[in-house]
Amino acid sequence: MTIQDQLQNLPGLRAADLPELGEEQHRQLLALIRATNDKQEHEYASALDHALALVPGVLRGTIRKMILG
Repeated sequence: MTIQDQLQNLPGLRAADLPELGEEQHRQLLALIRATNDKQEHEYASALDHALALVPGVLRGTIRKMILG
């Protein structure tokens, strides 16, 4: 899969929207987006764990299911 295809698969971003970027710049952009997404997922999980620590133990499972679906 090419870098342009990988960028195309990201929500709200198409490689064609950035025609002036070269192949290496597309790679850097994709790496930055992936790193940001990983960081965001980690921060979300940490925030959820912190919030659930404030909930009484017997309700944590139920609350977690309500939040995560």
